[in-house]
Order: sequence, then C-alpha cells, then structure tokens
Amino acid sequence: MSGRSALGRALLGALAVALAAPLAACSPSGPSSADDALAVLDSSIAAGDRERFDTALDRTVPQSTRDMWWSNLGRLSDVDFERTGDGWRVRWSVPGERAVATEAVSIATACAGSVCRITGIGAASGPAPAWLVEPTDVVSVDGAVLIVGRGAPDLSAAASVASSAARDAGMSLLTVDPDAPLVLEVPAADSTYALVTGMSAARTQGLGALTQREGGAPRIVVNPARAGQWSPSQANMLLTHESVHWRLSDLGAPVGGNEWVSEGLAEWLGLPRDADEAAAS
Repeated sequence: MSGRSALGRALLGALAVALAAPLAACSPSGPSSADDALAVLDSSIAAGDRERFDTALDRTVPQSTRDMWWSNLGRLSDVDFERTGDGWRVRWSVPGERAVATEAVSIATACAGSVCRITGIGAASGPAPAWLVEPTDVVSVDGAVLIVGRGAPDLSAAASVASSAARDAGMSLLTVDPDAPLVLEVPAADSTYALVTGMSAARTQGLGALTQREGGAPRIVVNPARAGQWSPSQANMLLTHESVHWRLSDLGAPVGGNEWVSEGLAEWLGLPRDADEAAAS
C-alpha cells in the first residue's frame, strides 16, 4: 500500500512539473513599464551587454536601427535616459568631456500583457542628438573630440588646430573647464544637419558652422554642404572662429552676452595672420 502511495505521489509530482513547464515558458519576461525599458537600455549600454539591450526593444524596431543605436551609444562615455514632467530626455557626453549634453527625445513603447518594450526613439522639439539620426564615429585628437557622421568630411586636423589656437590665445582661461576638449558634431548629410541643429535648412544653409548649447554642453555643429568645399586653411580659419564662441559659451555678459565682443574676438583669432595664408583662404 505504501509503495503504491509513493508511486502515486511521484506520478502526480511529475504531472505537475509537466503542466507547469508550458506555463513557465509562456510567462511574460521583460520590462514591465516604459521606465523599466529605459532603465534596461541605460544599464545594458553601461555594461556593454548587447543581448540585454535588445530585450528593451520591440521586435518591430528594424535590425539596422538596433545596430546603429548600439554602435553609436557604445562610443559615448555616458548615457542616461530619464522621464521629465512633460516627456523624456537623454543626458550624454563624449570621452574626455565633463559637461553633459541634455536633449529632449520622444520615446514610443508598446505593452503586451505586463511586458513593455521600446518601439521607437525620435527627436522631440529642438536639436536631436547626433548619435540618434545617423551612424556616427567618435574621433579624439589633440584638444578636440568629433562626433562624425559616416561619410562626412574629415575635419580632425582642423579641429586640433582650432583648439590649440584658442588655448594659446588664452581663451581657455575664460571658461569654467579650461582643460575641456573642443567638441564638434559633423553630420554627413543636409537632412541630419537640420535635425542636429534643430533648425530648417533655409535658416542654416548659408552658415559654415554654428555653436549651440545642448543643455550644459556646448557643441560646434558643422554644415556638411559647406565643409566639403573648404581648403585646409579655410577649415582651420572657420573652426578657430567657432572655437572662440565655444570657449566663451559658458560666460554671460559682458563677453558671452554681447555679440560684438564675441564676434570681434572670434574674427581676431580666426582670420589669417599672414599674406600667404590670406591668399590661400
């Protein structure tokens, strides 16, 4: 009798395990809210965990987009998505940078049962993060860091020249962080340039480059349509000009708040110093 009871209990136990297995396989696993999905995204980027990164994204996100986000975000030194009172924002920086760029983004999610995943990340109002809109590389040179769209002009040498010129002229002494590297964003296409500046092409098409603040971080954004036409000396001159605006961007009045002072210093430092260089420009 006891043998049959033991056998019965064993059979019932095996049956319970067999019935539970399909239920376990079908049980939901993954982020339970949009906030959780963004937390998974943050932690996976910090840990370099691609598999976990993909669990935060819905299967409707194209593989090419997943690959671009993973590659671009992995080149940054810090990334943090967070909810604000009226939406979402991302805080990010490049290697060697102590300032933090802050930009509004739109986050779309889809929930099935108790699992929520990200279906899209897009630009909200204002400038879009450079890494969001196209494949990018991060290039570090002496005194500067460039976020470069694939196929964009190579301005690394000119960026280094510009950073050195501003430093040698004492401009770095006017900034909160004198050792900060010059940070440039070089989009590869007109369309991404418009997204990164947050302005229409009609407003920016005549500019070679502009300096803008993205939260707490200043950025020099280069117009790819113009940059492709520059000679090396012209690139040096224009980026040196913008490096002054970049260095002074932390200041309020009288320097940063008065355009004539800022532009005067930028022209003084950026313009060619000798006849040969002037002729080449």
